[in-house]
Amino acid sequence: MNYLWEHPEARFTHAEIWFFKMWWYEQTYETQTRFRKLVDEGRWEFVNGGWVASDEACPIYEDLLLNLIVGHAWLKENLNVVPKFGWHVDAFGHSNVMNYIF
Repeated sequence: MNYLWEHPEARFTHAEIWFFKMWWYEQTYETQTRFRKLVDEGRWEFVNGGWVASDEACPIYEDLLLNLIVGHAWLKENLNVVPKFGWHVDAFGHSNVMNYIF
């Protein structure tokens, strides 16, 4: 976050919410306010928004969907954000189910 403040041309993309949530709850109100400004300016963007990276080796439709529901609910409640892009890093490729959900 500090790098983004020092470099206005920089952008950052973040996918999984669980680790972000742990960072978020450790921040002061002032830091959270500054962070929200980065989000509002489009300089920090949440993509996918799943709670964690999906386990697509053994995909179960309901599990993949619930992962997105939980992550999206946290983002909406805490940052009023709804991810616009369905993407996350998956070194082994996405399952057919995830493609359908995206």
